[in-house]
Amino acid sequence: MNVQPGTWIARVSPTPLLMVVATGDTATVTDLAAYEKALRLKRLELILGGHFDPCIAQFDTSSRAAVAWFRAHLTKASDAGMPHLTYTLSPAR
Repeated sequence: MNVQPGTWIARVSPTPLLMVVATGDTATVTDLAAYEKALRLKRLELILGGHFDPCIAQFDTSSRAAVAWFRAHLTKASDAGMPHLTYTLSPAR
């Protein structure tokens, strides 16, 4: 219970926010009040299932939502002349 999304939402807003939430998640806080507090450019994607279902059983649904969100908002940043960020994943040590 150390994670309290509602505490930090003001620091995220008005950055575009996508929340992918499993409706039956009992392992993490499902703080829909935080979503309500977030400013605009937000979307809530509800996934049926438990904690791991967005990554396993409902991966197609959650990843489609994420890809669409990133394409829409990263493309806008690119069009506005914002610098591109490059991330390199290092192998686990």
